[in-house]
This record gives sequence, structure tokens and C-alpha cells, in this order.
Amino acid sequence: MIIIPFHNWFDVYFADVLQKIIQTIGENEVPMVLTSCGMGAKVLISKLHEKYPKGIFIDMGSAMDYICTMRNTRGRKFSYNDLYEIMKPILPDNWHDPKYNGIYEYAKQYLIEC
Repeated sequence: MIIIPFHNWFDVYFADVLQKIIQTIGENEVPMVLTSCGMGAKVLISKLHEKYPKGIFIDMGSAMDYICTMRNTRGRKFSYNDLYEIMKPILPDNWHDPKYNGIYEYAKQYLIEC
């Protein structure tokens, strides 16, 4: 999992984020990458597709807002627990470990303000 800053990540961190993803993928010719990082995801996916033409790249958009903030930011009908169960196979096994609390706090502060 690569954590993307909430504000101005594209203008400030795009190259770094792209490099982190490429390093994580390594030599895998058919990577699967899920993104949830705003409008910059489209450019990110385009660049990754150039490097990995056989890859699978899915932009999940705001679908991750609820799981990262534990708050309903878009008026969705699903609860946090519903989404947690649906996404459990792709979340770290220790998703509720306190080490991830920083994601919730950061997201609650910055994502809600956007």
C-alpha cells in the first residue's frame, strides 16, 4: 500500500509516487494496481500503462473514502462494516492495528475539508 498525500500530491509528489509504485511492482509484467487518489489517478494509470502494457489498472475513485475515514463522505448507503467486509481481501490483515490510525486521522482532517 502506498499512501498518497491528500492535497497537491499531483503537483508536488507525482514523480515520487510513480517511482514508488514502479519499485513495488518490480519485474512483474502483469501487475494489478488499484488507485484512489483523485484526478491525478488518470495520469498515473496512463504512465503505468505505458510501462506495463499488460497490467490491470483500476481507479476506485472515492470508493476508499469511507474505509479510510470511517465516515460517510459521499452519502453512500453502505456502512463502514459493510465496506470493510467487501474490501477485506485487499486490505492488510491487520487493518485495525493502531499503526493505521494515522490514515484515519489524516483523512478525517483533510479529506472532509476538500
